[in-house]
Amino acid sequence: MYDWMELMDNTYSFARFWKCALQVNPHSYSGNYRGQEHGMDAQAYAESLRDVCLEEKIQVVGLADHSSVADAEMVRRVLTDAGVVVFPGFEVATTEKVHWVCLFPEDTTEQQLERYLGRLHLTDPEDGVRPSSLGGQELLKCVEELGGFVYAAHVTQANGLLKQKLPHLWKDRRLRAAQISGPVDHLPTKYKPIALNQNPDYRRDPPMALINAKDVAKPGDLKDPRASCFIKMTRPCFESFQMAFKDPESRIRLADQMKVHYYSRIERIRIEGGYLDGLDIRLSDHLNTVIGGRGTGKSTLLECIRYALDIPHKGREAERQGNEIVKENLGNAGGRVILELCSANNNMKSYTIIRRYAEPPRVLDEHGNESALHPGKDLLPGIEIYGQNEIYELAKSPDALARVLDRFLPDSLEQQERLDLAYRKLKGNSERLLKALEQRDEIEQKIAQLPKLEEQVRQFKEQGLEEQLKLVPLLEKERQLSPRMEDEIGRVRDAVGQLQDSLPDLVFLNDKALDGLPHAELLRKGRGVLEALGKALREKLKEIEQAIDASSEALQQVVIQVQEALEDSERQLEKEFSKLPEVAGKDGKEVGRIYQRLLRKIEQIKPARTKENNIKALIKELEQERRNLLGEISDLRSARLTAKQKAVKVLNKRLKGKLRI
Repeated sequence: MYDWMELMDNTYSFARFWKCALQVNPHSYSGNYRGQEHGMDAQAYAESLRDVCLEEKIQVVGLADHSSVADAEMVRRVLTDAGVVVFPGFEVATTEKVHWVCLFPEDTTEQQLERYLGRLHLTDPEDGVRPSSLGGQELLKCVEELGGFVYAAHVTQANGLLKQKLPHLWKDRRLRAAQISGPVDHLPTKYKPIALNQNPDYRRDPPMALINAKDVAKPGDLKDPRASCFIKMTRPCFESFQMAFKDPESRIRLADQMKVHYYSRIERIRIEGGYLDGLDIRLSDHLNTVIGGRGTGKSTLLECIRYALDIPHKGREAERQGNEIVKENLGNAGGRVILELCSANNNMKSYTIIRRYAEPPRVLDEHGNESALHPGKDLLPGIEIYGQNEIYELAKSPDALARVLDRFLPDSLEQQERLDLAYRKLKGNSERLLKALEQRDEIEQKIAQLPKLEEQVRQFKEQGLEEQLKLVPLLEKERQLSPRMEDEIGRVRDAVGQLQDSLPDLVFLNDKALDGLPHAELLRKGRGVLEALGKALREKLKEIEQAIDASSEALQQVVIQVQEALEDSERQLEKEFSKLPEVAGKDGKEVGRIYQRLLRKIEQIKPARTKENNIKALIKELEQERRNLLGEISDLRSARLTAKQKAVKVLNKRLKGKLRI
């Protein structure tokens, strides 16, 4: 089994930025070189430096006096006892009269430093201003041989490297850093292109690391942001310190560059049970990499994280394999995964995710209360997790590869939302259009009966029966109109019901909802206006309902009278039918009833012609809307395709020589 315990030294388990003050001077510096006494003895001065370091969270100090180390041991001991890492050293002047600050490993003794000064041709500790007899490059070579580190002090000021215009020293790769007095943007115009590696006379590879390391002559100077810079190391030690300057662009920061960034992150992973039982890792706020041979648990760790966050796989085969891994490692042992994370989507609040095998994930807030938030969708929206096999599976799918590009598209979320909205509208349009087409078909089937019915009516007219039966169509029309009167009453009653349902609902403005609000009185005034409106409308609605009831009652009497009149007329018709002559073996009564049924059907179908015109107009409108939506979708897809093509070009340019899309 792989020894995961090696990863779990939580004190120094990942790289982070450490605050470093790299030009702190000992007790006597201020009086010797500034002519200003700070009024403290050596012990008090050292203790004051310690207190300010702890207050300002300064974890690393470079201790450097001018050509001397005689007065540094007190400061070094007090700071080291407080947990501050001290790199001892000194500041020297070259024959070109530029100043180098030379720092050495934390275990370098005072006697070694004295010998180093001798190697640099500085043998008089009382004469701190005399320059070495060695030139800048000779000093750089010598310090490198001694295992030290050199940076150029106050490069834009008197005795500074840039002030002295010495590009050959600037470009010497043994010179690891240059100290500037503040942000890069505050540099004088003539020096800024050099600092940014844009001046061809000073260009170097890698670029010069820029640091803030203002002279600290008294403890209070440590509070000045220009006295410190930030260096990314796993463990604050001289070896890590030197390593950081090999990649200054990612590992060295000036004070003004250390802005707070708000982003979600997993801070800790714990696993109980299974292959990784006992795993407990605190993660870096930045990039984390798990490295190990085949079978050491890398995929298992990834799948456990995915399982805890309840993030689905994007490939079917990857899902099958992932489920097997989780079952094998957590299921057999009843294990669980515990994640501690910070969610930018929830105002940088901390949460703990716990998931035992075969159970849903639990989310605990920072107070330990159970939360209803989903660990993936709500706490870490947009998180992506891919295993090696899943990447291989997706690489074989053109659709999956195209989706990968979506993250690089400008405003891709807005484009997708517009496209989704257009598709929803198209779906709704399709449903309404299908329904309208079905209605049209039904209406056309009814109307298709009219020619046959009208031809049959013409046969009766040809028999000379039109005059005797002229009352029949009129009675049939009345028979169709009578129920329409009752329908109108019902329609008005429904409209009143809808208005009643739409009256102001003031629950959202009750006293409990307004309690404690700063403008509650104004909102209460608004509630009063709405209450008055509701009261007035209810009074009017009551009058309208009374009018409807009265009208309905009166209309019912009319409907009864119409019905009685129709029945009377029907009886009269029966008498008239009996007077009709026989037609094709049918007596008059039968002929009259057939004619009456034909006309009744015709009167029932005639209103369908108006409906047909309306439904055709609706279909025409829906078809035009469909064409417009299809055109909009086509435009949106074209825009997305163009954006993807541009994204591919940009990515291929950035990834030239590494990957081609």
